[in-house]
Amino acid sequence: MAGTFELTEEICWMPPGWFYDPVLRSMAAFLPNHMTELRLTLLDSLTEVNGGYCDLRNESLENLMSLRLAARDTQAAFEKEGPVSLVVSDAFDGLRLSVIELIGMLEKAVAERLSAKQNR
Repeated sequence: MAGTFELTEEICWMPPGWFYDPVLRSMAAFLPNHMTELRLTLLDSLTEVNGGYCDLRNESLENLMSLRLAARDTQAAFEKEGPVSLVVSDAFDGLRLSVIELIGMLEKAVAERLSAKQNR
């Protein structure tokens, strides 16, 4: 089962569930302590909890920026752990590329939100 992580109407990350869940768990762990609601949103969006759907289209710019940092921290943690970070270690390269794709999508979503804010 794939996870669905909607950032905007046009930007949606849809990796396999066995990438989606570890990435969301890791991102939740890397969020600042005061972002409890956002952390719970990620954890409530795991495939085993709600089928793997997370709608962040209405999140604040601050939250998207924090998610971007958490995704970068997740990438660094996975790179440090290496293939042992997955049950199926042969899939590590796919996980790594999927996280890089997510970071790019978060970058784009943040840029769009900043542009919209400046044009108001």
